Amino acid sequence: IMPNTETKVLLVQIFGEKSHPMRKYQRIMYWFPKFKHINPFPLPQPLPEDPVDLAHLSLTRIANDLDARITIYQVQF
Repeated sequence: IMPNTETKVLLVQIFGEKSHPMRKYQRIMYWFPKFKHINPFPLPQPLPEDPVDLAHLSLTRIANDLDARITIYQVQF
């Protein structure tokens, strides 16, 4: 969870500029944006709206074998 400006203002008012919580906030604000795109398995943005497509995406991410084939059977009533 990324802190916002209001969090910074509260930390400064409560603990001061050179406090441990403020230094922690500064470290988070430095490192979190750098790690934003480091995930080796990124999700598509935006996620699919169709439940079948979403299930297919989830199952391909869960499968250990990258060559595994997923077959979708749809029953229509």
